[in-house]
Amino acid sequence: MKPAVPKHIAILDPLRGLAALLVVLFHYSGSVLPTVMPNVLEAPFAIGKSGVQVFFVISGFVIPFAMTRRSYGWGDLPLFMARRYVRIAPPAYVAMLACVLYQLISLQVNGRPVSGSHWPGLGLTAWHGNLSFMPEYLGIDHYNFVYWTLGIEFQYYLFIGLSLPLLLDAKKEWRTVLVLVLALCIGFLPGYSYFRYGSYFTLGIALFLLREGLIGRPAYGALSVLACVAAYFQHEPVFVIPAALTALLILLQPPLGSRPLNWLGRVSFSLYITHVPTAYFAETVLKRVTDIHVHDWGRLVMFTVYVALSLVVAGIFNKLVELPALRWSQRIGRSAAQRRTA
Repeated sequence: MKPAVPKHIAILDPLRGLAALLVVLFHYSGSVLPTVMPNVLEAPFAIGKSGVQVFFVISGFVIPFAMTRRSYGWGDLPLFMARRYVRIAPPAYVAMLACVLYQLISLQVNGRPVSGSHWPGLGLTAWHGNLSFMPEYLGIDHYNFVYWTLGIEFQYYLFIGLSLPLLLDAKKEWRTVLVLVLALCIGFLPGYSYFRYGSYFTLGIALFLLREGLIGRPAYGALSVLACVAAYFQHEPVFVIPAALTALLILLQPPLGSRPLNWLGRVSFSLYITHVPTAYFAETVLKRVTDIHVHDWGRLVMFTVYVALSLVVAGIFNKLVELPALRWSQRIGRSAAQRRTA
C-alpha cells in the first residue's frame, strides 16, 4: 500500500529559509561587500555556498511531489513549463533590472563596471542570454551572478517533465532506476547542463519515489549512494554532506519549524534573487555615510546591518513582486483543468 503523504511537507520551509540565509551569509562575508572584508566571519560562513545544493535537493523532491498532485502527464508539459516560468521569471527579471541599473550608475559615475563583476553589456546577445537564464551557452555572464542556478532549475523542470511519467510506474522499478542512473552518468560529461548538478536533484527525486511507494528501500539506498558518489567526484566533496543531510531531514521530518524560519522559507526565493543588488546599493550609500568599516568591529556591524537590510528587502519584494507572480502562475491552465473535471 502506498504510504500516506501529507499535502504539505512542513520541514521544507525551514530548509529553504536556512539555505537562502546561508548563501547570503557566504556572499556578504566573502565576495559581494568589499567594505566588510577582511573579517573573521569569512571562513566559518564559507559553508554557506552549499546552500545552493540544499535548494537543488529540495527541488528534486518537491517538484515531482507537486506534479503528481496535479495528475501530471506528458500532455501537461507545456502548461507545467509555463507555470514554472511565470512563477520564477517575472520576479527574477525585476531583480535583474536592479543589477543592470546599478551597473549603469557605476559606469556613469566611476567610468567602469562594479569592481569584481563581469559586466556583459547591453547588447542583444547579453539580453537574450540573461532573459533565457542561460548566458553561459552564449559565452557571456549573468547580470546577477547567482542566476546560474535558475538556468539549472529550468533545465531540471524540462528533465522531470519529460521523465516523470516513466518514473511513476511502480511495477517497473528497474526502469525508474535506469533512467536516474543514466542521468547521473551523463553528468560526468563536460558542460553547463542540469546533468552536471543532477546528483543533488537525484537525492530529492529518489526520496520522492520512496515516499510515494514507487521504489523500495534497496533501490532508494542504491540511488542515494550513487548520487553522493557522483556529487563527490563532480564537485567539491564537502557539498555531499549538506546535500545528504537535507535529504535525511526531509525523510525524517524533525520538528524544525518556527515562525521566523517559516517566514524565512516563504521569502527565500526573494531573498536569493535580491540580496546581490541589495548589497550593491546598500554599500554604495552606507560607506559614504560612515567609515566604521575601517575597524574590525565596524565591519562586523556593517555586515549585520547588510544582512538585516537584505531580509527587509526580501520581505517587501515577496509581497509586491513574488506573490503576484505566484498567483498568476497558479491561474495558468486552471480553466482547462476545471473543464476536464466537469
